Amino acid sequence: MEKNQNCCLLYDQEVYVMTEDKLALRETEEELGIPTGDIDVWGGLPSMPDRQRKQLITPVLATISDSSVETIKLQKSEVDHVFTVPLSVLCKAENRRYTIFKGHPYAFPVYFGGPRRIWGLTGFILDAVLNILLNP
Repeated sequence: MEKNQNCCLLYDQEVYVMTEDKLALRETEEELGIPTGDIDVWGGLPSMPDRQRKQLITPVLATISDSSVETIKLQKSEVDHVFTVPLSVLCKAENRRYTIFKGHPYAFPVYFGGPRRIWGLTGFILDAVLNILLNP
């Protein structure tokens, strides 16, 4: 995870470059201080290229306990900030917009309603997760 990227603990831990769930668990414990025993991995999404198209990112979907959120200990050299946003807020149409980045022919989702906007690759992954959860 790059410093200054969003780490949205709404539905899972942030996106990591990984080949398996255990790496995601280890990274979450190292970077956020959440014990692996407090994380319930549901599964992963298909890998996707980063914005430079130099490596693949594999999102892992998991839940954590409320007590884990309250005791997060950021590894400041790895993670700039963490925040939560309730699903009920993200599901409101007025909190979802789109933007087009230079050099990309398609629109990316941007979510509002929390302390910061959720956009870029995190917004794209969040949009995919919400579509899976809400449109089975």
